[in-house]
Amino acid sequence: MSGTTPKCESRPCSPNPSQTQPLAAGRSEKCNRCLASPAVSVGTLETLPLARDRFGAVLAADVIEHVRDPQGWLRRIHELLAPGGILLLITPSLDSWTRRLLRARWMEYKVEHLYYFSAVSIRRLLERCGFDVIRVSPSRKVLTLDYISRHFDRFRVPILSPLIGLLRRAVPGRIAHRHLLVPASGLLAVARKAGARPPL
Repeated sequence: MSGTTPKCESRPCSPNPSQTQPLAAGRSEKCNRCLASPAVSVGTLETLPLARDRFGAVLAADVIEHVRDPQGWLRRIHELLAPGGILLLITPSLDSWTRRLLRARWMEYKVEHLYYFSAVSIRRLLERCGFDVIRVSPSRKVLTLDYISRHFDRFRVPILSPLIGLLRRAVPGRIAHRHLLVPASGLLAVARKAGARPPL
């Protein structure tokens, strides 16, 4: 290997889980060269050689609904967290206003989503997996009207998609790209692994 510093892209080095394993592995190697550290790994919680009681926090945004065994997956996260460690979980919610409004046409009903949760069911699952101090609340997202319009154009909902498209065409670009904090279709769960944090 030459002594030159590898050129890093300005965008974050984060392998996309939907990529094939070889491509993701190639991206992770590039990221590790950029970071000059083996910080990025490719694999699953089940396959990576991760130490128990190691992590202070785990973030899983829009992941659990894709997992084949949510209970086993959460138990593994519980093992990996240090005592007092925190799990932050975001997933589509059966309690959301969008699900109640759209019913069978809810945009989160997708073939790649294997499981759906309500506030009650996610709390019970987290408790079964050993977590305590569980807080569940509706999630909010920062979106733009332009993004919402493109989303409903891709995931068509009768009446709603044409109305949002019409609104987008009527609104000037600078307003359509303004950030809006909106109630989302998901829930936010924060759970703790019991025990005191070890001293640094």
